[in-house]
Amino acid sequence: MKTRLFILLKFLGLVIALNVVRYTVPIWLEQWLILPQLFSAMERSSAYFNTGFTTVDWMTSYFYNFMMWLTIAWFFVLLEPHLRGNIVVKSLKVYGMALIFFISLSAIYMNHYSHPKNF
Repeated sequence: MKTRLFILLKFLGLVIALNVVRYTVPIWLEQWLILPQLFSAMERSSAYFNTGFTTVDWMTSYFYNFMMWLTIAWFFVLLEPHLRGNIVVKSLKVYGMALIFFISLSAIYMNHYSHPKNF
């Protein structure tokens, strides 16, 4: 029983670490590559963007990211024994495919839900 608890805690630690890395590491890259264009688009088309974020909106965002990393880490744990290559190659196979999936999903949501109500 202690071994299972340790594995579960280790798994949750990995998921939390992935979430922390997601919010701390790319911030400099986002400020340089994404935010200037995003803010200029928000100024030009303010009706398209909801900038009135509430605490519930932030909690939903953090929960979504936690569940996303939980799912990807779970897939990795399940698939890792069946993949070939060293641990880096195995990680790239699982996390790379997940990256493509979530980028596609984000593009779909942005396309469908970014229109103003009177569109």
